[in-house]
Amino acid sequence: MTVADVGTGSGILAEAAMKLGAGAVFANDNDPEAVAVARENFEKAGVAIPVSVGSAADVPADSADLVVANISPAWIADLAPEWRRILKPGGRAILSGFEAGDVAHVSAALERAGLRIAGEFGEHEWRMLEVMR
Repeated sequence: MTVADVGTGSGILAEAAMKLGAGAVFANDNDPEAVAVARENFEKAGVAIPVSVGSAADVPADSADLVVANISPAWIADLAPEWRRILKPGGRAILSGFEAGDVAHVSAALERAGLRIAGEFGEHEWRMLEVMR
């Protein structure tokens, strides 16, 4: 399984994917400081994950079985066409970082991009969407 962590921040989602058995994981973030932190965290954890400064547009098409992103609802919605492009046919995305009031807007953007909402999960106000290509 290939996992892409877009907006990796500290790299915790990429690290978890690798430790849980993903065959390949790559991560990026548009913030150079976040990339430096992720590299440091990967080194401390003893995992070899390529991480780069970039955006979802830098991830090759049809390359990921799973995309994870814990970023703002505005970015998730804006990047909806990129999630579809990145995911392999039948691939899934786990998208989080937003509240219940954002679900309708985010879901509509994802569906317009040709993705299907497979599930909505949350605790208190926080939400996560599972999306399928």
